[in-house]
Amino acid sequence: MTLLRKVFVALVVLGVSIPASPSTARSPERIKDIVRFDDEVMMPLIGTGLVIGLAGTGDGNGFEASIEALVRNLERLGVTVDPNGLRTRNVAMVQITASVRSRARPGDRFDVTVSSIGDAKSLEGGTLLAAALNGVTDGETYAIASGQVSIGGFNVESGANNRVQKNHATVGMVSSGGQVHRSLPGGPRSDHIGLLLNHPDRSTASNVARSINERFPSTARAEDAGFVRVYLPDGWVDDPVGFMAELGEIRAVTDAKARVVVNERTGTIVVGGGVRLREAAVAHGSLNIEIRTRYRVSQPNSFNESGETVVVPDVQTFVNDAEAHVLRLPDTVTVQDIVDVLNGMGASPRDIIAMLQALRAAGSLQAELEVM
Repeated sequence: MTLLRKVFVALVVLGVSIPASPSTARSPERIKDIVRFDDEVMMPLIGTGLVIGLAGTGDGNGFEASIEALVRNLERLGVTVDPNGLRTRNVAMVQITASVRSRARPGDRFDVTVSSIGDAKSLEGGTLLAAALNGVTDGETYAIASGQVSIGGFNVESGANNRVQKNHATVGMVSSGGQVHRSLPGGPRSDHIGLLLNHPDRSTASNVARSINERFPSTARAEDAGFVRVYLPDGWVDDPVGFMAELGEIRAVTDAKARVVVNERTGTIVVGGGVRLREAAVAHGSLNIEIRTRYRVSQPNSFNESGETVVVPDVQTFVNDAEAHVLRLPDTVTVQDIVDVLNGMGASPRDIIAMLQALRAAGSLQAELEVM
């Protein structure tokens, strides 16, 4: 499969639109799909706890924090132990993190993530003991977390450096393991509703406010690229949830800056709609240097008492300097044209990433270039 086909298929799979021209009309989207209501703002919670029941894959005896935490937990249960005589690898200390809606009510459940703090090898099969989750900014306790840890993988060692691992075994999730026990500081609802755009853009914010005002006159105002304030109209003051449901079904035209996103680790390139290349000339070549070291054993002849067996490194260097190709890039206005032009360079995805960075610096690439 050619590079053109690979990149084109990736764009189709990822749902990137390929416009015929910059003036192609965009279809309006439901407001509920492009914004978050102010009661959906997520609040981070954090805490520390113990995962028990591990099959010898927990923290080592040298990690005193887990031992001290286990002793305190046993003392709360009325069990007194000597920390100096406590030896166990079935316990691991973890950091617990979660995100909860700012207007979550007591009793609401949510998922939590646990990450090993010490030198545990795996959290597989462990159970998170009940632990408090606190607000990051105020330190107040808002929720409790506990339950069975799922890591979605395994980490098995059988001695002699034989090891099989699937996924990351020291980070896991407790599904619905968190429970709110105290209302979060969301604040009382006033006479207005805030809409937070998922992708801030001034044109989109203006279009959202205009569409709302067509349905509910003089109620919406775009305050910046990412926030639209909507006042409750007469007749809806006592039913803000119903009004928000009506707002969600209103459609508005979205817009966004032209953007190219590249991932240097995987060589992935995603080109969004509206990206344009101005005329430029590009010379592309590649220099590959490979250094190989092989170790050979030099052994003396039989019955040679003065000789020694030594390991001798054999270093080999290979240099491949490919011929540079010069290509003129014409003005292009569609994603497919850009893919065709880049494919004409005969370059790999990683080479294309380097060229895109150079084209952006030269002012030819008329788009934001985001490198992940």
